[in-house]
Amino acid sequence: MLDRHTVIRGRLARAVRAGAPPETLESLRREYYASRARDYLRDWLAGDPAPTPAQRRELAALLVGGDVNAA
Repeated sequence: MLDRHTVIRGRLARAVRAGAPPETLESLRREYYASRARDYLRDWLAGDPAPTPAQRRELAALLVGGDVNAA
C-alpha cells in the first residue's frame, strides 16, 4: 500500500503535466507537504527517545501559529 503523501505526489505530478490552474497546484503542494509533516511528526513523537514535554509544547505552539519563544 502506498503512503498518503506518495498518492498526493502522484496527483500533483498529473496536475502539473495537465496544466492545472495555479490554485490547484498550490492546494496539492500544501496537501503534500502537510502529509509529509504529519508522517514525520507521528514517527518522531512515537520514537525513542520521545520528545520532552517542553519540546511538545514548543511544537504545539508552532502548529497553532503562536510564538515559540513565548512558550
